[in-house]
Amino acid sequence: MPPPRLSPSQLEEFRPLLRPPSECSPCRFLYNGCALDIVSGTLSSRSSNVIYHPVYWSIPRPVAIQIATLLGPSVRVVFSE
Repeated sequence: MPPPRLSPSQLEEFRPLLRPPSECSPCRFLYNGCALDIVSGTLSSRSSNVIYHPVYWSIPRPVAIQIATLLGPSVRVVFSE
């Protein structure tokens, strides 16, 4: 089963909810312990350094949680402070 990702219609649905990075906490999405690119569905390897993981700077916390829930129970969001 391929990793989850947002469909083009879902991306358009969430686009108006994005905010300037100064108003948000950076976040990453994890799928079974690997960093997930929510647009392409690609995964980073488990042994890769966090500096190479996709980070989303403009997604507010409630929206990030909503996206993780939409993508399924194996996806969780991690915030950086």
